[in-house]
Amino acid sequence: MSLSRSDVVQLLTLWFVVLTFVQTDSSASGLVTTVIGVFAFALLWAIPLYVFVGVASKFDAR
Repeated sequence: MSLSRSDVVQLLTLWFVVLTFVQTDSSASGLVTTVIGVFAFALLWAIPLYVFVGVASKFDAR
């Protein structure tokens, strides 16, 4: 897995948006909000891991 610089920037931008959503969520009730919140928390942990693995594999290939 190799990430280009633009891929990393796009993923980190998405991560920032997710982080902003999680921090500003007013704990609104409802199924849709709950599903979005769970998905946001999953992305909150998955994106940095994915970027780290992609960048590490790029350096490993050298």
